[in-house]
Amino acid sequence: MAAPSGDDFTDRYLAYLPVITGLVRKVLRDAPVDIDDVLQEIWILGRRNYASLREPGYFRGWIGRTSINAALMALRRAKRHSSERPLEESDEYATLPCPKPQPEEQALRREIRRAADRLAELHPVQFMVLYLVRYEGMTYQEAAEALGISEGAAKSDVFRATKRLRASLTAPKAA
Repeated sequence: MAAPSGDDFTDRYLAYLPVITGLVRKVLRDAPVDIDDVLQEIWILGRRNYASLREPGYFRGWIGRTSINAALMALRRAKRHSSERPLEESDEYATLPCPKPQPEEQALRREIRRAADRLAELHPVQFMVLYLVRYEGMTYQEAAEALGISEGAAKSDVFRATKRLRASLTAPKAA
């Protein structure tokens, strides 16, 4: 079998760009990292290492793992440099009036914030495997390959993450 060509990589990268972008956004969450820089880094890494991909059928898992690794490296760099740079805060918008939300909207916002907080408490691997399987529609095997873990570990992580989320979201709220 001939090694994949660079043009083939570009075509496949562009076809998977929405999936790659979604993965990167999920890993970065609200970190102060430019997503375009991470996507460019993924393209460079992928283009450089595409010839090492032996089975073209594993491209989705391979590019997924490359994307997650690049996003995690960007997160580490951002954390390392965040202590070096002072935060610039602006009171420019502090005086703008904000309409008071309705009680139903306030309750919904509290529930969404509560769910987001519980998701943020999950171990990063549990979060990613849960996201890949439940929201990206990957099989356990595909998610495991993308994360570099076994299929059994992926199943276990989804089960544990789901159990933990269910327990924390159905627990009585603290007053």
